[in-house]
Amino acid sequence: MKSYRTITHSSSGLYREKGSKFLAYATPIADREAFAEFAAGLRKEHPKARHHCFAYRLGYDGEDYRASDDGEPSGTAGKPILGRMISLDLTYVAIIVVRYFGGKLLGAAGLVRAYKLAAEDALAAATIKEIPITVDYTIACDYGHVGKLEEAMARNNIFIKSRSFAGTPIFTVGLPLGAEKAMINLILSQTLNLPSEQIGDETEWDGLVIRPTSP
Repeated sequence: MKSYRTITHSSSGLYREKGSKFLAYATPIADREAFAEFAAGLRKEHPKARHHCFAYRLGYDGEDYRASDDGEPSGTAGKPILGRMISLDLTYVAIIVVRYFGGKLLGAAGLVRAYKLAAEDALAAATIKEIPITVDYTIACDYGHVGKLEEAMARNNIFIKSRSFAGTPIFTVGLPLGAEKAMINLILSQTLNLPSEQIGDETEWDGLVIRPTSP
């Protein structure tokens, strides 16, 4: 079963050196728009901060990423922040480190250390979770199958995204990527009380139909 690692809630951290304060904020994000909203909120919260350095990763493999030094010397802020996420194999996560300058220069090595440790402190306060990658499927069934179907989905930890009982009962569910066929077989066999060998690779049986959800 394929999965990715992310954090479940927002968290924060703090690092101080030579009068400078590095306030780190980590949060789960779904897309770039969510990051923009997160960043805008911190700009309003800390309008007098000299730097708002950040990094984020998106995509199941963290392939969509960005890092910014926001005026700090190149490579001293965004890259070490991003490095903390990569070291923990996290994605769908953003970290912004807000710096209040204390009047003394830290040098390139000092800045790298400060931004790294601030981001590390924020992630230390977060809860990391492994989340299965799922594909949306639609399940349509007769009313007589609803009870058994819901039992089968609960037994196999299948997340029900939506239900509709306007006419034919229809469920939208997330099935684990790479294990869709096996999960469909379990749903059908457990709902209909049939041996899995009898179901085989079928996706429709006795008024129960399972199909990929149209994009």
